[in-house]
Amino acid sequence: MSRFGLFFLTGFLAVWLLPLSDIMAGAGTSCCFEIRVIDRVTGRGVPMVELRTPNDIRYYTDSAGCVAIRDPDLMGQRIFFKVESPGYKMPKQGWFRGFRVRPQPRGSKTVEIERTQIAERLYRVTGHGIYRHTVILGKEAPIKHPLLNAKVAGQDSVHTVIYRNKLYWFWGDTTRLSFPLGNFETTGAVSELPSQGGLEPSVGVNLNYFENESGFVRKMCPIEGKGPVWTRGHTVLRHKGTPKLVCHYARVKNLGKRLEHGMAVWNDDKQRFEKQTQFPLDAPLHPHGNPTRVTLDDQEWFYYTKKGYPVVRVRAEWNDLFDPTKYEAFTCLKPGARWASSEPPIERDEHGAPVWGWKADTAPVHGPAKDLADGLEGDVSETPKQKLFQMVKDYGNRERYLRSKNRLDANEGITYLRDVVTGRAIVVMHRSSLYWNAYRSKWIMLFQGGTQPGMGKVWYAEADTLLGPWVYACRVAEHDGYSFYNVKQHPYFAEEDGRIIYFEGTYSKLFTDKQPTPRYNYNQIMYRLDLSDSRLTLPAPVYETKRDHCRHYATGNAFPDNPPDSVRVPFYAIPPDRAMDGTLPVCRVPTGQQGQLAVKTDSKAASEQVVFRALPVNAPPKKEKSTKELFEYRHRETGDRIYRTANHPPSGNYERGSEPLCRVWTSPRLDPPMSQASNGPAHLRAEP
Repeated sequence: MSRFGLFFLTGFLAVWLLPLSDIMAGAGTSCCFEIRVIDRVTGRGVPMVELRTPNDIRYYTDSAGCVAIRDPDLMGQRIFFKVESPGYKMPKQGWFRGFRVRPQPRGSKTVEIERTQIAERLYRVTGHGIYRHTVILGKEAPIKHPLLNAKVAGQDSVHTVIYRNKLYWFWGDTTRLSFPLGNFETTGAVSELPSQGGLEPSVGVNLNYFENESGFVRKMCPIEGKGPVWTRGHTVLRHKGTPKLVCHYARVKNLGKRLEHGMAVWNDDKQRFEKQTQFPLDAPLHPHGNPTRVTLDDQEWFYYTKKGYPVVRVRAEWNDLFDPTKYEAFTCLKPGARWASSEPPIERDEHGAPVWGWKADTAPVHGPAKDLADGLEGDVSETPKQKLFQMVKDYGNRERYLRSKNRLDANEGITYLRDVVTGRAIVVMHRSSLYWNAYRSKWIMLFQGGTQPGMGKVWYAEADTLLGPWVYACRVAEHDGYSFYNVKQHPYFAEEDGRIIYFEGTYSKLFTDKQPTPRYNYNQIMYRLDLSDSRLTLPAPVYETKRDHCRHYATGNAFPDNPPDSVRVPFYAIPPDRAMDGTLPVCRVPTGQQGQLAVKTDSKAASEQVVFRALPVNAPPKKEKSTKELFEYRHRETGDRIYRTANHPPSGNYERGSEPLCRVWTSPRLDPPMSQASNGPAHLRAEP
């Protein structure tokens, strides 16, 4: 064939075959009926909504909120779809929440659903079929790999770190479609930051996995020996002028038994972690959970958060990071103490109070369940499910163990997290993620916990310092008894100076008896939280200090730059710059009244006089569950005034006022352990 003939034939095929390929690609859409479920307020598609027919045919919306129905036996029939989704609900039609529709080819219906939780579910980050129905309907998906990326079917527990102007992602165990076993030595990927050309976090994340020759993900931390290899505590530190990516690794037998652990360093040429230092198995301190970098007294530190507060810290120095003796724990145990004995030694002062502080070579209060004096026996894999539930409840909850053995009083611990709505203690608390937030001017924490074994509830809390006090929390997401664990904030995704924050977690049926949600199970789901939501207004600690023989009260935003050593938290209240329906301003009485406070019903009270906001004495019953009446106590001789609730009355020659001033939120402890930090008052105001 001549060159002209070949050119003509090529052009002919291009003109006729390309349209044919387009027709073939969209052939399935001609027989589809589209249902799109959207958030009634935002209009955005809601992922993971179950649509169920009366005979239990189930569909689940993809990350765009879409479902493509192409069942020929349903077309033309009037169908009722029952609608269920954790954190969302449909209006009732009779006894059921759902809608009726008659599917027709090429037809569509948009259904509005009401969000009942504070956090907004955005999309699934990992797994296959993220935008399955969107693709079936012939629509464009916002991410590069909407169906299958590096053959990943499921991923457990994410850790992230910014390295060389890119966002590095690392997961634990990873499953695939081609075989029941996948990658168990850490999976990794890279994405562009939004400021560097990456997708907006509200849209999605384009993950570029590190792949092997078969196209599946490859091992990011291959350590010789049996057992999965998990990494955590990923940090970047300069060494000899060059930034280095470092992590803690652990080769494990199961959730309760570690076989080996230490520190690993990223090899830029091989694109993987390599073991640098192996720690002794009995070393009590090493990186835990998510790290936070803090500058304190001109010294940089890495703080590692695990169960609600920074459990471990180490100086941000290369040699210190690889030396387990350089790590410190914030603990009440005696220096050098371990958990091997049945009587863990608690350090107490001359008054019998536990001494909390940063202590080297000392076991933290929180840690793996295997270290409990009455810990479980045997392998987790051989443990009955109910016993596994108990292990999850006990995992790291040593404070509760100490209290149960009458070694710590109920008010002697450091974690007092409780539901701000009900006032009930949040008994079970798992991993947490803690970062400074500029919008709130607070340290904010997201964690999962609750009384159910699945631990599917996500909570929000905030504090003035890294160590707290962490007391009142608000539930922002729930998963109907399904597990949602290892919650991770993404501070680099935050928008509007931190007003909008993003977080994700592992959605899994592990630790539950739930039926798995197709495609979503054992994968990461992204959420968005608007911190300006009035439902996130939480009671803050009201600090009591004494200067010039007079008591002074202030919330964190008015806390003195150099407070005295004796700082007390007698109660909690709403900060003056926050709004909560039904609260009244509590103001300072003009100078000369020795620190007197008064409730002002006048809405025009000068803002500079408002110390905090509180509920009226006759607050509605629903708001009385976690509040107490605040009284004024006046010294009979000096006239000194102290404001306390009944559970913290002052000692000495004080007379209580006949009528309460208002209602405030109770304080579990007058002297919170965070005031005992060995760094002194400067630690209370440390910021990254």
